[in-house]
Amino acid sequence: MSKKVLVFYDAQNMSKIDILPLVEKTICKYGEISSIRIYHDFVGKDNRWKKACFEKGYMPCQITKPKNNTADLLISIDAMKSAFNSANDIYCFVSNDSDFGPISLALRELGKETLLITSLPDNQIKGYFTYLEIVNNNPIQKEATETNSAQQKAPQKQPKNINETEVKEYLLHNYSKAKKDKDGWASYSTLCQYLKKKYEDSDFVNLGYKSKRDFILKSGFEIHGSNYRKVK
Repeated sequence: MSKKVLVFYDAQNMSKIDILPLVEKTICKYGEISSIRIYHDFVGKDNRWKKACFEKGYMPCQITKPKNNTADLLISIDAMKSAFNSANDIYCFVSNDSDFGPISLALRELGKETLLITSLPDNQIKGYFTYLEIVNNNPIQKEATETNSAQQKAPQKQPKNINETEVKEYLLHNYSKAKKDKDGWASYSTLCQYLKKKYEDSDFVNLGYKSKRDFILKSGFEIHGSNYRKVK
């Protein structure tokens, strides 16, 4: 059975949003992502993180005082609360900060595994974690180089032939097996992760929808809430 990974993304510290796809791909090597929580000042001028949460189904966690290490405190509190109230196996911290060592040790004492994803090879707290991953701080340039090289060696990949009815059946199937509250609401983030396993964001655009969220809404579902969005 695949392990459940809960992700705490310190966007105050790992502020390059372009690195998100590489980070998510790295996390998937360890298990199934149950939720990605983004800690950021969403009322500031930079709307890119807000847009990413809206489109990808990440959970936005508002930082009220961005300059006072509020993110570190909130992440630590949320991680410990989750350790006692959820079935997650691996707690992943995405940050270049050196403040998460003690919370990692506390989680490991409770029988949890921890993963640090950082862009600093010499991060001083790497020994506190069960696993360590170093990600390139400029993934777009790296991925573009790799893509160009691959295109020279192989024919260009053709778009997939996606059947809309099949996608809707897949959505309904995963909603039926998702954990729901007493009123029938399921986690929007979890449902998006199920869809992502099989379909790319571009697949929904090719079907004539603006986004994955637009597809879910027009398939007869409601989306409720702001910070913790639910679906039924």
